[in-house]
Amino acid sequence: MGLIDNLLGKKEETNKGGVPFTLKLRFNPIRLSRNKNNSLTLYITLENITDESILTSVAVKVPKGLGVDQTGLHAMRELRLDQLPPKTKKELNVDVYANTGTGAGEYDVTVTAYSHYRDYTHFLNSVSQTLALRVVE
Repeated sequence: MGLIDNLLGKKEETNKGGVPFTLKLRFNPIRLSRNKNNSLTLYITLENITDESILTSVAVKVPKGLGVDQTGLHAMRELRLDQLPPKTKKELNVDVYANTGTGAGEYDVTVTAYSHYRDYTHFLNSVSQTLALRVVE
């Protein structure tokens, strides 16, 4: 079995069951206005807490009524970070847009960080966090 794994490029991972990241989120400004074309920035701080480099990607999902582009057509954005070195932090910024059809209320924005092996289609572990975004009158 070891020879086949080596031929296919499977990499042994030392952190098989543990959480490889810490994830911190914040908005600036802290809310959006309804029925206007406006935006805010989601700041993501991702830290690799393991002792090895990890192939990493981050996915940001927003609900209907918001978008991750100015037209509001895309509700998800994936950021591929390549190898995140051990014990390092990475700062990411994603703009979240409201449009004229966005109503007042709270919207859940979900950020998920994935640790991958081989390539971006295979993932070992993930950390997910949801942050409530307020849209006001």
